[in-house]
Amino acid sequence: MKPTEGMGITVWSGSDRYGATVIEVYWKSKRIRFQRDTSLRTDDNGNAGPQEYAHRRNPSADVEGASLRPDGVWRITGTDQRVELGKRESYRDPHY
Repeated sequence: MKPTEGMGITVWSGSDRYGATVIEVYWKSKRIRFQRDTSLRTDDNGNAGPQEYAHRRNPSADVEGASLRPDGVWRITGTDQRVELGKRESYRDPHY
């Protein structure tokens, strides 16, 4: 999938996920810059049930970078953390 400015993405951190927004695309160098969204949990399921979140772009959030690796996976610059394009999702694992 080709990234575009404003596209929703998911940042994976272990079993947790964080919604974010692409703010710049450098397609020739296969890099993006993004900011993590503000997410608000909207369900009443507690720790045991499925989680639902509302996301809002946060222009004050730190700017982070990611690049497309040779294995076809987008990862945060300098780490092995995966970034999934085209899907804005949040989840907090209640077991950690």
